Amino acid sequence: MVNSTTYHVLDRFIVGTKLRIQFADVSIRKAAKKLEKTILDYLHTRKQTKMMEILKEKELTEYKKQKSKYDQKKSEEIYVTKYNPEREKTWHIGS
Repeated sequence: MVNSTTYHVLDRFIVGTKLRIQFADVSIRKAAKKLEKTILDYLHTRKQTKMMEILKEKELTEYKKQKSKYDQKKSEEIYVTKYNPEREKTWHIGS
């Protein structure tokens, strides 16, 4: 048989435990919301980083393409400057 004091102590324990469970549930919900926000921030940042990497790669490709064109043009200018058939004809005529 349970006397009133024991019943009162058990009732207080049960009420206290229910309150602690409610507080824990609130804490869990807050942590879950914070985690969800953190995950969304991470995914957004990862997407931004990927876009920056793609842009960087495109710029590097374009730079290499332009550099190649520039180098080719300079090589052609050097070739034309060194080898000018008109200039060689004048050397033969003048000698």
